[in-house]
Amino acid sequence: MSGGRTGRGRQMADINITPLVDILLVVLVAFMVVADVITPPTATVNALPLTLPQSSASAVTPQKPLRLAVPLTGDVLLDGTPLTEAALTARLVELAKAGPVDLILATDQDVRQARFVRILELVQKAGVSEVAIETIATP
Repeated sequence: MSGGRTGRGRQMADINITPLVDILLVVLVAFMVVADVITPPTATVNALPLTLPQSSASAVTPQKPLRLAVPLTGDVLLDGTPLTEAALTARLVELAKAGPVDLILATDQDVRQARFVRILELVQKAGVSEVAIETIATP
């Protein structure tokens, strides 16, 4: 009874919105295509005329992060070199004074939490702020 009369004699108004949605989608696609054509690509380096300042500093070279292994027993290994906890602290303080230090902490899965926390505290007190904990992904 689309557009017809209801039981009481009043006419029922129906609006079919399917053509309206179709038109709006076409207009949306048109705007998206035009917007891509009008805006310059973001990868353009010379979009603005700039005169960049000169610097005598050398380019920053990314450093390889240090790997600190904590075995179940014995000394910790900093990049494969066994160190006592005192020697580890001294070495990390020395490295932290030279610049920012990135550290990957790898522990045996059976290491007690107390030992792990103690090593983590030593790393923090030495001034190392970027620490990642190495894990093995399980399938």
